[in-house]
Amino acid sequence: MRLSFPVGLLLLLCACAGGEDRRFDVCQALLPAFLAEGERAEVLDRSVSPDDPRRIQIEFVRRAPFLAGSGTLSCIFAGDGRGGRLGLVAIEETGSGPLSDVKLQLLRRELSHELGVDLN
Repeated sequence: MRLSFPVGLLLLLCACAGGEDRRFDVCQALLPAFLAEGERAEVLDRSVSPDDPRRIQIEFVRRAPFLAGSGTLSCIFAGDGRGGRLGLVAIEETGSGPLSDVKLQLLRRELSHELGVDLN
């Protein structure tokens, strides 16, 4: 009985805290699209931009045979990541710059199906 009350209270508090921000997972799932064949990435940090709360930043290190380098993948969303619609608006990577509208639409469609979320 003593243990069930604190556990129940903890579950209630977690349920009231709101959902997890799914924007981090969506942005990180886009990372392989910016890697060359044979490259892999190690994520160093995931954060909300201090300048724009709609912007998610993924700091990473590229790893390939005889090559390493760091980069940042930025994803801008219309939503806050807790509702049903996320609205992926733009993607930018330090090495390649902003993604074109056509490539953005293709990645958005593919990832929507893969993750089961509305990115439009």
